[in-house]
Amino acid sequence: MRAHYNHLDPFLTTEDADTMLRLAENFGSFGPYANEAENDGIGEDLPQRFDAAFNYIAHGMDGSENQDDMHTAAARTNYFRETYAYGDEVRAPGVEPFMNHPALAETARKISGVERIVPAIIFANILIPGQELAVHTDVPEFRGANRKVTPQWLLVTMLHSGLFDEWRIPITTCVSWFGKSKGGAFAFYPEGTDGPREAIQSDHNSAIVIDTDKVFHGVDRVYETKP
Repeated sequence: MRAHYNHLDPFLTTEDADTMLRLAENFGSFGPYANEAENDGIGEDLPQRFDAAFNYIAHGMDGSENQDDMHTAAARTNYFRETYAYGDEVRAPGVEPFMNHPALAETARKISGVERIVPAIIFANILIPGQELAVHTDVPEFRGANRKVTPQWLLVTMLHSGLFDEWRIPITTCVSWFGKSKGGAFAFYPEGTDGPREAIQSDHNSAIVIDTDKVFHGVDRVYETKP
């Protein structure tokens, strides 16, 4: 079955899109994704998403082979991330028009079949020239098990096992782009991993709303520039 999604272009008003750019510029430093805490207890000392990282280092973006050495491959996919909002905690004032955009709630209802939609997390990702994001699925949540108390790789395994669907909290994700860049398209497989690869360009003030917990996706390489 083909996954439902909504491609929004344009996404926000011109003013609100400019605000999103200013938020990134004024937020402060962005730390590498690999700096996220390691697991305590189960799988202690394993990186949070070693599943996606190890697969990328071995097989690259298209699943055939990675031409880079391990150090370069790890650096390519170790993008920069900070949190703008988590639950009721807003760490980047001005993000509210994004968080409360009516099209997000409307699409989330269609995808999840759930009437009550609650904004949960807003991450801001920055990829620099030469970086790309490995094909993966996102971190799901279950009743009593989320990324704050359970290793991320384990949550992903729980979802794909199909054994915990009764306790899954449906999540719909909005991936959006602000700023000008070359490359960095959103690559995804809406018909499953055996279906064709599709891509949406990373145009300023555009977005895709989709269930990234189940749909495999990644980010094509941001074009490298020579000095």
